[in-house]
Formats: sequence, structure tokens, C-alpha cells
Amino acid sequence: MGPDIMVIGHPWGGSATRVGSVAVPSNRIIALVAAAVLIGLFFLLQISYGWARADVMRQMLEKACAAKDLTREGLAAARKGLTSVDTGGLAPTLNDSTTGVPPTTQSYLMKAADAPGGLVLEKGPYKGPDAA
Repeated sequence: MGPDIMVIGHPWGGSATRVGSVAVPSNRIIALVAAAVLIGLFFLLQISYGWARADVMRQMLEKACAAKDLTREGLAAARKGLTSVDTGGLAPTLNDSTTGVPPTTQSYLMKAADAPGGLVLEKGPYKGPDAA
């Protein structure tokens, strides 16, 4: 076998690309590129969610500071007071006042497009028929 990665035949051909002294099957290169794109998209979506949750934390801390109560109870009270959190479009309006309940039942529906970031807003905020 040596430095070559085994080229297994498949319906669309078994070509290989040489990378230095190693032969890599084209289907493995295509799979690697597809996986990298999907992983990148996943992290891009997680970053915007992380920013939205961080903004909720910022608003909670500002509320606790304004009340001059940074104890555990003061932070919990500040969180329960967040009934309409605007994250600047990163997420639909959030309500963090009730423990054990999702902060929103809405979502933005995006579609793939030839645009910066690869997505454009299709509809939103959208609440599905089964949302409580």
C-alpha cells in the first residue's frame, strides 16, 4: 500500500489526486470538503445563539446591578424580571421569567442563498402550530 490511500471503486470513477507523495481518492476529498462546510455552518449558527444568550446574561447583570443586589437571590430575581429580552435580531424576543419553560417558542426560518453568510431570512419570527 505504501504512501497511497486505498482507492476503492465507485460508480462515478476511482480517480485519485496526489498531495505530495500521497494519492488521495477524489471521493474522500469531496467528503472532506462537504464535512468542513457543514461543520462551519453549524459553528456559525452556534455563535449567533451564543451571542444571544450572552446578551441575556448582560441584561440580567445590568438589572441586578441597578437593584444593587448581586447575590444569588438577586441574580435569580433579575432573571425572572426578564420578560421581553431583545437581542438585536439574533433571536426572537425572549422571556426568561419562568424556570423550566423555553424562553421562546418562535424561530427564524432561513434558506440557503448566494448572500453573505450563505443564508437569508425566509420567515420570522415564526411560531409553529404545535408550539405551546
